[in-house]
Amino acid sequence: MIDLSPDDRIVLDRLLSQLASRLNGAIDFWTVVCLGDLPGRREFLAHQEEIMHSLVIVLGELFKGTGWAQAQPVRNLFETLSKASERVQNAFLILEQFHTVPLAEVRRATQELVEGHNQFREAIRQLGQTANLSISYWQGWTAEREEYTQRVLHGLFDYFCHARGAEQPGIEASSSSGG
Repeated sequence: MIDLSPDDRIVLDRLLSQLASRLNGAIDFWTVVCLGDLPGRREFLAHQEEIMHSLVIVLGELFKGTGWAQAQPVRNLFETLSKASERVQNAFLILEQFHTVPLAEVRRATQELVEGHNQFREAIRQLGQTANLSISYWQGWTAEREEYTQRVLHGLFDYFCHARGAEQPGIEASSSSGG
């Protein structure tokens, strides 16, 4: 069924845990970098995404010759990780310019970030599941942490609008009516 050695399982757990940690760290820290007025933001984001994308490539290369990695669902999940990594990167590169790009682009980027994050995270979970592996990173994940992450993800557009000094389109009317 699953042809992963105990050593392969350890490596898989470490890589998937590292990807999950970096992905969730991106939601926190990369967002702060975009919202801040720090020099070298774009370079920082590009470097961090390069690390994340490299981990995806290493994961695929390490397990390329195994029967597990050749199974159709797993091959698709490796491709999903790569595409989701690219979505996250592209979204952050737009958000880094949130002061100068049209508000519609900011909205699209925040939506892409949420979707890319969820896609990335689900692919990590499914890869662990196909290897019958309980990913160590998620073992310490609490309901409070999940709630916080979801709140950040769903509030991204608001955060960028606020930092830009712009009202969210359509918010003025609903805010004045109390809802």
